[in-house]
Amino acid sequence: MRFTSGISAFVIALGISFSASADGISKSDKKLCKSINQMTQTIMLARQNGVPKSVILAIDIMGEHPVAEQIINGAVDLAFTKPIQDTPTDKKKAAIGFGTFYEVQCVRVLTK
Repeated sequence: MRFTSGISAFVIALGISFSASADGISKSDKKLCKSINQMTQTIMLARQNGVPKSVILAIDIMGEHPVAEQIINGAVDLAFTKPIQDTPTDKKKAAIGFGTFYEVQCVRVLTK
């Protein structure tokens, strides 16, 4: 899958080190992954509601965080490959699934 290798590459390329506990990942890393879930849900929900890509990219979703910026750009690109759903319920489901996908990828990267 293109995204999986993409997130691994940017984490490695940025030289970011994350501390993993014996149980998996640290509390701060779990918080980061949960924030990524929420951020990417917001991106997909905006996409589902017809917000233009340029507007989504211009929004400061997570502040001046270099990793977040890279994730945002990748998530926006991926979101715009997905179809817009017809009903509000399906739009919300698409956003939740998108956020969950990113959170799972985050956890996988941080536990390697």
